Amino acid sequence: MSIHVYYFTCMLRAARPVSSAPRFTERLQNQSVNEGQPVHFTAEAVGVPQPMLGWSKDGRILPVAGEHYRIETDGGRSSLHIAAARPDDNAWFQCTAASVVGTAVNRARLIVHGMRSSLRRYYLRQRGNVFARLRLFVCVSVC
Repeated sequence: MSIHVYYFTCMLRAARPVSSAPRFTERLQNQSVNEGQPVHFTAEAVGVPQPMLGWSKDGRILPVAGEHYRIETDGGRSSLHIAAARPDDNAWFQCTAASVVGTAVNRARLIVHGMRSSLRRYYLRQRGNVFARLRLFVCVSVC
């Protein structure tokens, strides 16, 4: 009886999962609106695994179901809606995309012109028009 010994070499390669850190497809744009106007910010992030998205205002996390802010997220796309901007909405709004691979941020400034500042600008513009008319009248009358 003979014993045969065979040696086998088996190579096993485990496929590394493909992963990539979150990144935003576009930068958020600063917005300037009058008090009472609607505001919409939309951000889209990609990455593997798909990142979770969240919003903050001046560094404070916004709740998904707030009274004044409405956040809608579908996959890697998230929108922040403000039905009627208020002066206290003057702030930096930031969308954060996070996964186990990393984090990315995208932010924009919102400037809300209150009714008082709008009325003041209107008054100054009209006052300038009145002075221009008076100067023209005085010049035509005296000259």
